[in-house]
Amino acid sequence: MNKMLILSKPTATKEQVMQFIENTKTAHPLCYAIVPMIYDEAIKVGINPVVAVAQSLKETGYFNYKGVLRPNFCNIGGLKGAYGGGDYDPNAHKRFEYWEDGVQAFIDHLALYVGAKGYPKYSAETEMYYKGKGIFYDVNKYKNNGVTLDPRHFTYLFNSIKTVEELSGKWCPAKDYGAEVLKIVKKIENTKVKSNNINNDKAINLAKQLLNELEGK
Repeated sequence: MNKMLILSKPTATKEQVMQFIENTKTAHPLCYAIVPMIYDEAIKVGINPVVAVAQSLKETGYFNYKGVLRPNFCNIGGLKGAYGGGDYDPNAHKRFEYWEDGVQAFIDHLALYVGAKGYPKYSAETEMYYKGKGIFYDVNKYKNNGVTLDPRHFTYLFNSIKTVEELSGKWCPAKDYGAEVLKIVKKIENTKVKSNNINNDKAINLAKQLLNELEGK
């Protein structure tokens, strides 16, 4: 059985993704505002956006945030700070100021893992970590690729995986992590779009209101 590449063309449309969200009654309204961001940013770097969306849904509990991550972290991928820490320690996890920052950092981290073109990028937090460890960090080289807010943009992670299945043991120590992400991917791919107007105004407005409240606006 062929494994699923993370760097690939979309395997489902954005309409299918949003229909899947609408069909999933436990999905938080935040999904209507954040999931489209994830889809768009993933495409820009060559990542199958369905994989990125599925992974974020897995990490956040469909954006209900009932685990160690809290909504005001604006962290959609379980990203930790440069120095890491315990999986169940909230202080070990990165807190972003805006949702856009959290989305971009998540996509950059995943793109680093799969060896996307134009990576690694420069990360100020990663530079500080490397300096603290006495490890050389080629600032000019990485700045040529752009800047990222991914705090653990470690160069040794570059091109370390290719498939969804390989997320297990790399992104997350759980052996079934990749399989669980893949299950969500397959559900999205098999979703039939019922209407061209699935992004209903009520849900979108509520999602935007929640975003603003969580960002303190």
